[in-house]
Amino acid sequence: MLVMRKFLLLPLLNSNCDGLELQMGDIDFILSILVVILLTASGNIINDYFDVKVDKINKPDRVIIGKQVKRRVAMMLHQVLNFGSIAISGYLCFKYGIWWPIAIPILVATLLWWYSPVFKKMNFLGNLVVAVCVSIIPIWAGAFEITETATHYADSISNISALKTKMWFWTGMYSAFAFLLTLIKRSTKRFGRFERR
Repeated sequence: MLVMRKFLLLPLLNSNCDGLELQMGDIDFILSILVVILLTASGNIINDYFDVKVDKINKPDRVIIGKQVKRRVAMMLHQVLNFGSIAISGYLCFKYGIWWPIAIPILVATLLWWYSPVFKKMNFLGNLVVAVCVSIIPIWAGAFEITETATHYADSISNISALKTKMWFWTGMYSAFAFLLTLIKRSTKRFGRFERR
């Protein structure tokens, strides 16, 4: 997300006119990163929760849930992390006056909840879910940044609409690249496992 901000969005903004700054505050940007961290942690917890039996066979030394952490504590922590990510997203949506980004953490939390018990068992669909979750990160990085910056410079930049479109286009390109790269990597990794068998 930091790379997106400093090496994609800021140069695109300055391609129009030097000396312009992105308008999302650093604290708010850190909060948006925290949303991704909370969702990732929550996804790892719920994945471990559903995979306890398999992990006891395949990775017995790495099993945490059921040994070091009680199952109900893990489930409660999963819910708290999801709630935290949605609450922070709600705050950011309220502050920047756009509400569509609230759908992103809700979608990711839902996909990760169903990943282990359902999607993971369907090879391609499981890989697709993970690729979608990864590809959302560049979009999330731009969600508030692009909107706030375009609003701030609306009166001073004549072609702000074209600049906003350009920023979203390149954000979408990075998102598509992340999606394809993740899908290919996961698909070939799983295919490689079948080949070895």
